[in-house]
Amino acid sequence: MSFRHVIALAALFGAGSLMAQEPAAPPVATAPAAAAAAAPLKPGDANSGQAKSATCGACHGIDGNPASSQYPKLAGQHENYIARQIELIKTNQRANPVMMGFIASMTPQDMHDVGAYFASKSSLPGVADAKLVAKGEALYRGGDKATNTPALREVRADGRVYHLRGTLATGWMPGGEAGVLVTAAFELVNPLTDLELRSRYGLSAREVEVARLVATGLSNQEVAEQLGVSYFTARNHVERVLSKLGVGNRSRVGAVLRNEAA
Repeated sequence: MSFRHVIALAALFGAGSLMAQEPAAPPVATAPAAAAAAAPLKPGDANSGQAKSATCGACHGIDGNPASSQYPKLAGQHENYIARQIELIKTNQRANPVMMGFIASMTPQDMHDVGAYFASKSSLPGVADAKLVAKGEALYRGGDKATNTPALREVRADGRVYHLRGTLATGWMPGGEAGVLVTAAFELVNPLTDLELRSRYGLSAREVEVARLVATGLSNQEVAEQLGVSYFTARNHVERVLSKLGVGNRSRVGAVLRNEAA
């Protein structure tokens, strides 16, 4: 059994380093603004956010899917991230004169309501070069040894499995540098032990070892190198593991080992 949680890391990676932005000193507030700021912040309300986001639709699309690629796609984005970006613009920590005119009067609750509305929408597929899709998938799943680029789609720490997703972000870093927004979904899991894998699925000790290597994203050739066997031997091991686990492809092996299989 696994328990899924989703967190948003409002971190932008630029020029090879993590840049943390310190909050600016709050402006002097008028009485109504101070009262709004003092009110307890509640989770965003998508229904309220729909009305509050009316002016956003001209550029970002009514449902967060803009007609032009020059505007950021907000559909499916995390509530907290959207609220944070609006806050940065409003407090002049992120320069965007055009946006400032639309969000100057927004309260923190308004920001979260708008974020919740766009988070509730589905992001429509973009346009991709078909020739690059296979290459991109291979890089995502296995990294690139030639450039020492690791596969960062999954990180394990403290009994959790973090699934990472990076989104290119331009113009948000100091100096206009490009950066990457990283979001992570983590799971609290009760992974199967070697004994459980052997008794439940009939795996041999070697097949358990192969299954764990496959779950980390290794290719058949990489499994062969790890085990010191031929490519064909590794391929046969992998095929038997997939058959015994009852999965159609190697991407599901990790889910079985984490005890997520239904």
